[in-house]
Amino acid sequence: MKNIMTTKCLSQLKREILEYKFSMIYVPLIVSALFSVFAVVFTYYWLFIRNEHLGQTLTLNDIALEYMYTNCSMLMFIYFYVLVNYISSCLYDDRKTKQILFWRSMPVSETMNVLTKVFLVVVLVPTFFLVINEAFIILASIVGSIYLIMLDDSARIVFSPIDNGNAFVVPWIIYRDNLFGMVFILPMIGYLLLVSAWVKRFPVAIAFGIPMFLTFIDYLLGQLDLTIGVMSLVKRYGAILFEIKSTFVLREVFEFQLQFWMPWLISVFIGALFIVISIWLRNNRYEI
Repeated sequence: MKNIMTTKCLSQLKREILEYKFSMIYVPLIVSALFSVFAVVFTYYWLFIRNEHLGQTLTLNDIALEYMYTNCSMLMFIYFYVLVNYISSCLYDDRKTKQILFWRSMPVSETMNVLTKVFLVVVLVPTFFLVINEAFIILASIVGSIYLIMLDDSARIVFSPIDNGNAFVVPWIIYRDNLFGMVFILPMIGYLLLVSAWVKRFPVAIAFGIPMFLTFIDYLLGQLDLTIGVMSLVKRYGAILFEIKSTFVLREVFEFQLQFWMPWLISVFIGALFIVISIWLRNNRYEI
């Protein structure tokens, strides 16, 4: 029974990855490849054509991290757009294209279907980031070593001790922080899934339009000393996200403190509630 469930989960994940492989896999790989070429050519031009000198304290560890941070920052901007579109459209697209009828004919529950999409976003995407970041560090280390040897500057081919500053360790720290951050934005993920399972048209526009409309209404009511609590809720959630911003800001290390436990648990509860409602809608409303 356990093997059957594992096979079903893997099949669902494979289906999601194959269906959205261009935006989730090919685009970041192409961007990383292009940036790698740019980094190699630019560094060669800077060192051997312009004959610029490296800083006295600059090491291969620093150079590899700098290029990795830049590439990873670009990927995060790209993935934010990709994931927002994916989460808010995935359940909607299944109904629009009638694929939901095919999946209903398979021995796969809607609960597994929805949870697979959550797992893809919350766990697999940060894992893919980890793989790309480590690959980038390895490539930067190889090319950087060659350049430093050509400059007769091999003494700079050094890395920090195995701690937070080591180029090969930093991607794992980013990975850990990203996983924490994904939990805190679980309410947003669950909300977008709920919209995707509910609306009949324009999921992305409606997903952003509803909170903007409610916030505007709350603002107007505030002029009359009335409120529906939307602006207050947005401010509190925004304050929490600001406090845990280091989970997505690459150059800062996130430190989980006692004060984060309650927002963490609330985020899990609200996100799980939205996901449960999405599953219910998936089981009971599958028409467009």
